Amino acid sequence: MNKIVFLLALVIGATAYTANAQVLNKNTTFKLGGLGRSVLTNDKLSGPILDGDTTSANKGLGGYTLFDLNADLTINQIFNANVIMRIKNPYGSFYGQDTYFEFRQLQFNGRIGRNLKYEFGDIYVGLTPYTVYNANEPTDNKFEAASFKVRRDILEYENFYVGNKWRLQGVQLNYGLDSVVSFKRINLKVFGVRTNVTNDNTIPDRVFLGGRLDLIKNDKLKFGLNAVSFTDLPVSTTEVELHNNVFTGDVAYTWQNDALLLGFALEGGISDTKYQDNSNSTSSAFSDYFYNPELKAGIKSVKINMTAGYRNVGPQFNSPSAQTQRVNAAFNPIIFPTLKNMVSTENPTGDRGQVLYDRSTEEGVYNRSLSQSLQNFAPQYGNITPYGAATPNRTGISAGVATDTSLHNIMVEANVDLLSEINSEGSPGNLRKFTGIRGGLLLNIAGLAKINRLIDFSVGVKNENTTRDGSAAIDFKSMIIDGGFAIETFRKVDLIAGVKLLTAKGNEYLTQRNANTSIVEDYIVYQYDGSENTYCGGLRFRFAEYAQASLVYNTTSVKRTINASVQDYTYNQLFMSFILKF
Repeated sequence: MNKIVFLLALVIGATAYTANAQVLNKNTTFKLGGLGRSVLTNDKLSGPILDGDTTSANKGLGGYTLFDLNADLTINQIFNANVIMRIKNPYGSFYGQDTYFEFRQLQFNGRIGRNLKYEFGDIYVGLTPYTVYNANEPTDNKFEAASFKVRRDILEYENFYVGNKWRLQGVQLNYGLDSVVSFKRINLKVFGVRTNVTNDNTIPDRVFLGGRLDLIKNDKLKFGLNAVSFTDLPVSTTEVELHNNVFTGDVAYTWQNDALLLGFALEGGISDTKYQDNSNSTSSAFSDYFYNPELKAGIKSVKINMTAGYRNVGPQFNSPSAQTQRVNAAFNPIIFPTLKNMVSTENPTGDRGQVLYDRSTEEGVYNRSLSQSLQNFAPQYGNITPYGAATPNRTGISAGVATDTSLHNIMVEANVDLLSEINSEGSPGNLRKFTGIRGGLLLNIAGLAKINRLIDFSVGVKNENTTRDGSAAIDFKSMIIDGGFAIETFRKVDLIAGVKLLTAKGNEYLTQRNANTSIVEDYIVYQYDGSENTYCGGLRFRFAEYAQASLVYNTTSVKRTINASVQDYTYNQLFMSFILKF
């Protein structure tokens, strides 16, 4: 009750201050916005995995309501403060029991003089795909159906995902000048955050520093320099210290006329890493490099863009802020987390483990923090570049073709990756070969037919093949298909449906790494044969641009054998939501 009174007093006080501030200073503004959401799910699990199991839960009802109040204060352009306060209440609690309050976000930013911008508190940091980059998750969701996008939007909102930036806590400065020497403009961006908090005993503070210098020669030619560094600030009893530095440079040149666009881009750099183990007075150090040139061509008359590139990313190239995965493969779903028949020597707790549907719907499945070591991953969801463009030990060519963004009613995209290992992992003299094809089609049929009604259709596919010869031969294939449609049946009432289909089969050898990312010569044999098929359909009610409700039924059929363990089941869920933005 005291928290509610405090919150109301804060809002009333801020409103009163705003009224007074607007009288005293016409350049001072105060705005209130936010988001309200109500979610309810009805879940059921069935199938062979429950045979003889009388203890594991197979039905459930869950959900929550939440309200985020976003208060934004701006004084001229000198200062801006933004705070989001959250109230959340799970279903099943009464009279406010289990309701909690928290500050979801606290940001300050502004300008000093004409050229310097500052931010501190919760900041968004992003540089290049090899330095600081929140890589797209292995499953390409660009062409997924609207029935899944409702859940995707919730995942990204809850995890503060804005494009490919990481949301961290610290300070960021941006300084820009026009007409410097022979350059049209220069920009300097620097940031500093703390990614690990000391326990004042064995774990040190870990500081993450970085920046980028942009040198814009003209509209055609641009240069960039990037530097990022992880540094531990040890105390006297610290057991392990880390020091990691990444330095890269990039250049981009673009030429165009009325008919043609031609471009060239190149990024290259090095990483240097050192671990100091004070508990046994040992240390390890390694460094490596990468380079990635790319050509681009656009034919304006047919609105087509083409790209072709080559990459070489060294086996020991280490860039944690670019290699941390978006999806945390170690996360165990909250709904039906454990099953008795999944208990084994390899899985003593009986964790159900993720499937493709969980990776698209569970709010906790995304990583919010940076991982210093390369994380484990499941090959069936992406085996070629599981850590994004900066995946180490990869070389080869990539090519793609896509429609121009000026086409609003149609989007077509196709990409091919032909890569291989640089150094063999687990089979001396034999390298993995990777072949990947991905792409999709998005059609705004109503726009093409000039109908004042929503009719969208999309389909996407990702096919991967990994092979290796020798005594530890590998043959692993996987395919993921995304598709669906949205049809406005009545005014602002949409019929939505979609599918996610995964099939994979073969064997792999999973690389094990220790805390300093070095390979441990104990590879895990991984055998997979199965499918994961999700079908969903329902209704979406668009009350206004800022308010919508949805009712969607999902059914997921899982048939899979992992290392001789059969894990077949069916997971059904009725999902209801109401979302209001203001």
